[in-house]
Amino acid sequence: MKISVKALRKYIEEPILIKTEETVCDSISCIIDADGHKFPAQKCNEGIIAIVTLAQGEEKEFDVSCEENTAFSKISFENESEYLKVLYDGKIFTGYNYASEFKKPFLGPVYTMTGESFTRSDLHNKEHPHQRSVFFGIGEVNGVDLWNEPEDSGYIKKGAPEIYANGTAYASFGSKNIWCDMDGKNLMDEARKYTFYNQSEDCRYLDLEITFTASYEDVTFGPTKEAGPLGVRVNEKINVKHGNGAIVNAYSAKGEEECWSKIAPWCLYAGKLDDKDCAIAVFDSQSNERFPTNWHIRDYGLFAPNNLYFRGGFTIKKGDSITYKFRICFFNNCGDTVSDRYIVYNLNEGKKY
Repeated sequence: MKISVKALRKYIEEPILIKTEETVCDSISCIIDADGHKFPAQKCNEGIIAIVTLAQGEEKEFDVSCEENTAFSKISFENESEYLKVLYDGKIFTGYNYASEFKKPFLGPVYTMTGESFTRSDLHNKEHPHQRSVFFGIGEVNGVDLWNEPEDSGYIKKGAPEIYANGTAYASFGSKNIWCDMDGKNLMDEARKYTFYNQSEDCRYLDLEITFTASYEDVTFGPTKEAGPLGVRVNEKINVKHGNGAIVNAYSAKGEEECWSKIAPWCLYAGKLDDKDCAIAVFDSQSNERFPTNWHIRDYGLFAPNNLYFRGGFTIKKGDSITYKFRICFFNNCGDTVSDRYIVYNLNEGKKY
């Protein structure tokens, strides 16, 4: 099988959906250009996902290979005491923590190439203790706080993670959970998925998808500032208030004063860790409600897309669902390619794994 890819923007290890009406073999491992260069590739629901590097405007034809290929980096998962490690060639990148000691599961720490953490790694910090690395939360679900964690807050009944895919181009896992009030009454069902791509440490993507289902009764998300549903807490060393960090959004607004509450399709937090540039960008999917989102982003290090506080809450009728999608980019550089990467993300959005 031959396929063709044209780069509308510069592609740097970019996961690209290639739709094809031909039958794709389950064992696809790579695509190969005319010069013999191989790129990781993997079957998905709509065709092929390939990790491609191309110059802007460049178009190439590739052969699809279904032969086993061990030349690429390998993403693997390792479960250890309620913590699912995500490893690239055996080196930990991050992990999913669903330990019973925490009210909510979360992802983190997320490591830079030097072993520092992009995100706050102190899991018991007394300042906003609920803001653990990369997390999901909403401050008002039928009147119950599932963002903060006072004694009377709700909690999440955590399902064990399940591996959904693991090939040469991407790997994903997810879990099914129940959001409850403090007494254990079920408020709504939730399913989440985390997808990682076979990219080098220069920049790695994490795609997140979370679906809330009103299985038990109508569910109302209140107009609360403590919401995302996605939240990211950056390493203290790169926040603006106490560290060397800086905030910028898609419209070149800078800092909390210019970015907090404002609408933008992406925001970026950047600074230096171990004297090396690093950055975290969060992309809002065009499929999300009231896209582009408002931002609850703070100089002290919180980073959350939030429509609820700035545009009002809403109700999910019993039996209905709502899905949010986001991409987080972890740069071991200053993140100066973020704009092109965002455009490619939303051009390629809608892919199904």
